[in-house]
Amino acid sequence: MLAPARQAAAAALRAIDGGTDLPTALHRVRSALTDRRDQALLTELVSGTVRMRVALDYQIGLHCTRPLASLDPEVRRLLQLGAFQLLYLPRVPASAAEHD
Repeated sequence: MLAPARQAAAAALRAIDGGTDLPTALHRVRSALTDRRDQALLTELVSGTVRMRVALDYQIGLHCTRPLASLDPEVRRLLQLGAFQLLYLPRVPASAAEHD
């Protein structure tokens, strides 16, 4: 089962890629999360992934056998989200980032 904060983060990133600004995207999905820790994780995941997208794409590209532009946008977003957790959030267990 996908963790609620990570599921909400994926939805917020999808909305941002669709043209919604970051605060609005966060506001829309945050209301579904009742735990303050999940809300904080959501904010960190989304803002950090958006902030580090170029660096994340570079790292993903090092391990991808085809051009990133050819990946399905949803797959690319999820790879960015997972890579952000692995590379920039040391308190998040790798197993949690990989499983979700």
